[in-house]
Amino acid sequence: MEEKDMQDYAAKYHGVDESILGDVVQVTRSSLQYDDMLSGPVVAGLLRFLIHATSARRVLEIGMFTGYGTLAMALSLPEDGRVITCESNMKYINLAKPLFQKSGVDHKIDIQFGEALNSIARLDPWFDLIFLDADKENYLNYYENCLPLLKKGGIFVADNAWLGGKVRDSGDRKGKVVHELNEAIQANENLVNVMLPVRDGIHLALKI
Repeated sequence: MEEKDMQDYAAKYHGVDESILGDVVQVTRSSLQYDDMLSGPVVAGLLRFLIHATSARRVLEIGMFTGYGTLAMALSLPEDGRVITCESNMKYINLAKPLFQKSGVDHKIDIQFGEALNSIARLDPWFDLIFLDADKENYLNYYENCLPLLKKGGIFVADNAWLGGKVRDSGDRKGKVVHELNEAIQANENLVNVMLPVRDGIHLALKI
């Protein structure tokens, strides 16, 4: 079976998507003419799984885009749960907000507009889950600033851990930073980590 066939096969087994997530895909494609930055069903399925498995209530997301992953997590959280999501592009926020309202779980979503590092500095601990899927140049900075906000037993999730194979290219600036993040997670004695071959690579780390 070819890799694409395996990815397509895996995409069939990620739980049941709410129809609103399909709306996010449709709005993103029609408004932006690109959707490659969407978390997608498999990654969203993993996030939902982690929320239910850990009984998470407070989630931090770095990089919202048009809200696919945000909504997937908010729909999985209990009524008193919150997703605090950081996004610096107002165009993406304006596309996402009506979808959040339509979903009926917008009360669980707190959008922090602006540079994510500034937003992170204003946040109080503790978070049960942190999901990183933002600009790759700051991946290591986000990790270093987010980790103190993660509770013991909390999970840190970094998407695009392979960056299309560029993590093995020392001449690629973004790939170099993502590789440095992977190395930092691996070297941290307070984390138990595993990298999964999910889509473009997912690096999971449990804080102990």
